[in-house]
Amino acid sequence: MTVRKKLQWLGNSRVLLLDRGVLSTFLPDGDFDQELVVEVERGRLTVRPATKPVPSPAPMATVKLPAFETLKPREQAILRELAARVGNTSEVAERVGGASVPTFSLALNRLLRAGWLRKVGRDWHLTGAAESTLRP
Repeated sequence: MTVRKKLQWLGNSRVLLLDRGVLSTFLPDGDFDQELVVEVERGRLTVRPATKPVPSPAPMATVKLPAFETLKPREQAILRELAARVGNTSEVAERVGGASVPTFSLALNRLLRAGWLRKVGRDWHLTGAAESTLRP
């Protein structure tokens, strides 16, 4: 199913409203109160019911990560923190500290582009290659 939608104002925010016809594609059982997981990655939006298990990422070619030691100290601290516990940008900024949320957002996105992280919904996770590098 393909539909075109425009963002609409809701208070001071822009929102993407999904009507029942579109929602019934995601929730064929008609339970419109259940939670959906929305993933955004490089201009692609994926929506699925939260009750389904998280699909494992498609196998990719071996990723060559930059050496951990060559990363900036803040990036190293972010990776160590995410190895212990996933979190969204604000949570990571609060747990690591020392800079503003926008500064952490820039660092997280640099790590995403370098192959260290992936984003699921609002949460940041280590990639498989990062986990094998950081967790012996």
